[in-house]
Amino acid sequence: CPNCGYSMVHCPTKKKSKIYRYYLCQTSIKRGRELCQTGSISAPAIESAVIDEIKCLVTDEGLRREILEQSERLRQAKIQRQEIQLRQSKMQRSRDQAELQRMSTEGEFGDLNEVRRQELINRIAQTNARLLELESELERLMDSRFERTDVEEAITDFDRLWGLMKARERHELLGLLISKVE
Repeated sequence: CPNCGYSMVHCPTKKKSKIYRYYLCQTSIKRGRELCQTGSISAPAIESAVIDEIKCLVTDEGLRREILEQSERLRQAKIQRQEIQLRQSKMQRSRDQAELQRMSTEGEFGDLNEVRRQELINRIAQTNARLLELESELERLMDSRFERTDVEEAITDFDRLWGLMKARERHELLGLLISKVE
């Protein structure tokens, strides 16, 4: 809030078929309007001011470098998680194959063993399908590096991207940015 410094809450309201969006001061909500005269501010006005500030921030070379570094760290973390899932799935498949092989070489028969054998065959098939998905996703992650030109392009084309976003997406993005600043 520009008056008292407390957070403001997004509060949409609907009259007939029109939706009006605004932000309310937490102080006036929780403690009464006598403690903060700000009350409500139009959402488009406050969001426009935030966007203008973002536009100023994105010209900062250090911020651009940080965006690039963080995106690479996130990509590497995703690659590591994918590799772990891939290893775990391969180990599970190996255990299932070994058990299936043991059952066939030892000649264990009976209804319970047949049920278990079918379970193993189905699980191996499911694991094989999952392995294909994991390998495909890992390959995509390995090939998808966020380059400096991507950052430049996104920053340069910010107005067009903002215009393409739905109101909900804008609200979520602003919420993330504002919570990061707080």
